[in-house]
Amino acid sequence: MTKKQRILYVGDLLVGGTCLERLHVLQNYGFEIIPMNMRILDVNRLQRSLEHRLLDGPVTRKLNRDILKKAQNIYPDIVWIDKGRNIFGATIEKLKALGILCIHYTADPAFTVHTSRHFNKAVQFYDLCITNKRYEIAMYKKLGVREVLFNYQGANGTRYNNISPVTSDERQGSIFVGHCEKDYIETLTGVGDIDPYLQIHGYGWTRGSRNIVELEGKIRSEGVWGDEYPKALASAKIGFGLLCKAYPDQFTTRTFEIPASGTMLLAERTQEHMDIFREDVEAVFFSGKRELRDKLRKYLENDELRYKIASAGQKKVMTEFTWDKVMKPTIDLIESLI
Repeated sequence: MTKKQRILYVGDLLVGGTCLERLHVLQNYGFEIIPMNMRILDVNRLQRSLEHRLLDGPVTRKLNRDILKKAQNIYPDIVWIDKGRNIFGATIEKLKALGILCIHYTADPAFTVHTSRHFNKAVQFYDLCITNKRYEIAMYKKLGVREVLFNYQGANGTRYNNISPVTSDERQGSIFVGHCEKDYIETLTGVGDIDPYLQIHGYGWTRGSRNIVELEGKIRSEGVWGDEYPKALASAKIGFGLLCKAYPDQFTTRTFEIPASGTMLLAERTQEHMDIFREDVEAVFFSGKRELRDKLRKYLENDELRYKIASAGQKKVMTEFTWDKVMKPTIDLIESLI
C-alpha cells in the first residue's frame, strides 16, 4: 500500500461481533478506518423490529442519506458495507459516481435466506463482494457483481488468551451455542441422557425446549456475548458444530471459535469441514444422530485422546484461521483494485 487508504466502514459494530473483528483487521493492515454503526439504537423496540423486517422506514432512509453525506465530507478511498441488507442500490450507485471503491461483505447467505430487495439491486454496483458461501457465488455473478471472493470465517486469537487450558479439570461436558431451531432440538435432545453437563446457549431455547424433559436444566442462557462467549466455550470439553438445515452451509464461525477455545470440535461431517480439519486428528465429525451419540460418549470418556485432538485443532485455528490470516487474500485483492 503506497499511502494510507481511508475506509468508511459501515456495519453492525456490536462488541464481540465478527463485524468489529473485520474492522480491526483492516486497521491492523494499515487502513485508516472511519466507523459508522448501522445498528438502530435510538428508536423504540417496535420501530426497530418493523424497520428490520421491512428494510425501510425513517431510520433506514436516514442511514442511507448519512452514508452519502459522510462520503461527500471525507471522500474515502473505499466504502465497506458489512451485510448491507438495508443499503439501497441508489446509495451504492451514487457512491460509485463519486469514484469510491465499494465493497460488500457478508458472513450470511445473501440469496438463500437473509434476502434483501435492496441488496439484489445494489450488488451490480459493488466493485467487490466477499462471501463465505461457495454455493451463492454463481448468483452473485448472475446479478452482475464485478468481482466475487470466497473467504473463510475465522477467530480472533486474542480473545482466547485467558481461557482455561485444554486439560483443565474445570471443563465439563459439552456445549452448543446458537439459536434454537427444530433440527437442533432433535439433535441435542438425543444426547441429553449421555451428558448430564450439557449446556445450551442461544436465542429461543427457553421457549423452544419447553416441556422437553431431556433438556431440563440444560438451557443456560439466551445467548453469550463479548468476553463471556470464549469463557463459555472454554468451560466445556466438547463443542457441537451443528449446521442450519434452511440452507446448505458446510461450516460456521463456531467451526473456528470452538477449537480456538481449546474445546474439541464435534461437528457435522461436510466436505468443507474435512478440508479445514483432519478428521479424528484436529476435529471429530459425525453423520447422523447415532454416530453423534457414539462419538460424544467416546470422547467424554477418553481424556487423553480428546486433549490431543483439541490441542491440534486449537493450533490449526491459531496458525491458519485467525481473522488476520483468513482476510489476507481480501487485503491483497483490495490493494490490487485501488
